[in-house]
Amino acid sequence: MPSPQTKPRQLPRVAVLLATYNGARWLDEQLDSILSQQDVQVRVIALDDGSTDGTDERLTERAATEPRLTVLPRRDPSGSAAANFYRLLLTAETKPDELVAFADQDDRWRPGKLARHAELLSRGGYDGVSSNVSSFTSDGRHTLVRKDYPQRPFDFLLESAGPGSTFLMTHRLVELMRHTLRNDDSLAQQVHRHDWLTYAVARSHG
Repeated sequence: MPSPQTKPRQLPRVAVLLATYNGARWLDEQLDSILSQQDVQVRVIALDDGSTDGTDERLTERAATEPRLTVLPRRDPSGSAAANFYRLLLTAETKPDELVAFADQDDRWRPGKLARHAELLSRGGYDGVSSNVSSFTSDGRHTLVRKDYPQRPFDFLLESAGPGSTFLMTHRLVELMRHTLRNDDSLAQQVHRHDWLTYAVARSHG
């Protein structure tokens, strides 16, 4: 039995930014895989981008019984997944002690994904982490998409570190992204890949 002086281990807190568009058929399985993440305190902030297949309605239904799910008010369609993620970054209220993750609308996360990535951030003193990803089809075929190659100078000019759905970021990196997106002299909001932009911001700030 632990002594009275032993403090319980503080689980990492993670806010997951979920951008959706016509993904109703995947939504429940995806939310279940995120909300059941092990060894983290997780919550989801979702923003739908004008779906016509019932995605927004299903999000609202889930949020009515799931306090860890917040659905932001719908706005006019943004026109792209990246633009919707930029809206999420600028609109979602995240806390300084929270890590932030991106979630695409058709992800299925392994139970230890967030805890593993949070441990990597803490152990290495990093502000962002990404990983390999498996693509899968409805008939059960899985394909590894390998992205864990060594970093190279200026590699962020050529591609992202990996899919945005594998990203986990500290508050510092999230604030750098917000500052970049709010800068009227920046072309950031015109970048069509939010994960590529995030990687470029991270690398260019060391």
